[in-house]
Amino acid sequence: MSGEFFFYFFALTTADNAICSVWFKQCQQVARGWAHAQSGQNPPLHTFIFRTAQLKSFLVQVIFAYDGLERLVLKWGQKVMTKKTHWMMKPTQRVLDTFDIQWFMVCTVHLAKGEAEAKLAAMNRAGMIDAVMTDDSDVFTFDSTVDVYRANMPHKDYALVSLLCGGDYDMAGLPGCGPATAFGLAHCGLGHSLHAAESCHQFHSPFCQLWHEDMEHQLHYDPMSCVGRRNPALADNISDTVPDINTWSAYLNPAVSEPLVPVRQPGVPDVSKIAAAAVSLLGWEDADWLLNTFRNKIWPGVVMSELLQNLCT
Repeated sequence: MSGEFFFYFFALTTADNAICSVWFKQCQQVARGWAHAQSGQNPPLHTFIFRTAQLKSFLVQVIFAYDGLERLVLKWGQKVMTKKTHWMMKPTQRVLDTFDIQWFMVCTVHLAKGEAEAKLAAMNRAGMIDAVMTDDSDVFTFDSTVDVYRANMPHKDYALVSLLCGGDYDMAGLPGCGPATAFGLAHCGLGHSLHAAESCHQFHSPFCQLWHEDMEHQLHYDPMSCVGRRNPALADNISDTVPDINTWSAYLNPAVSEPLVPVRQPGVPDVSKIAAAAVSLLGWEDADWLLNTFRNKIWPGVVMSELLQNLCT
């Protein structure tokens, strides 16, 4: 299907504290800012429904991916509630069903267990989807070829940045190394050399020592002007644990479950089910107001969906 439509993907994660997905967070933040009587009994879901309706009016095919319950227990040093789902998960899945939008739960295995980003990146590499949109930059290190927020860099360079700055799999990274310095070291070829060594199974002590010396030299003298400045203090404090092969492999070789999720043809929203969900979830019981809202917010997406469906048949 790639090439016929531009697919626009959102990775929705479910976790505790402030690690929720970009849409979950934004819907709740918007709701707090303008909640009033007309938004119904559940302002966050009100926002989610209107956003979903707007997506259906675009020339895009959308798939939502939810992190599975086997996702990482710790992310950035914060404990993630892996056995408890976010309260918005079930109602938003119901909303997506009424709009006939595909969604799936991610159940990946081994190092990237339960990571929606790893699954979507694998689908992107396979050409099943054209783009990924997520608030988690790990999708870069998982080798997503196209991301809505992505700069033009190889995935091994993003993996090096995560390795040095700290990420989901290793929060510490290289203490004192910020993003600007990490990107500079990536431009020096340190990510490429790590990737080449792992590919040739040469990730051993002699190589690590040479790699350390190379990074120390780049930080001490910045000979290629990639880092932007000399940083002898950081060069003299590189830990022996950097690079960590397990962390590097977790980013470069995420093992995801097979087969990959098949992409469905575009579907048409079921207006009656959307109305029932609006009454149930939002308390919209005024028939005249409901009809006017659907005319302005829902019908454009219904018409566009029918046009796309006709093009696919």
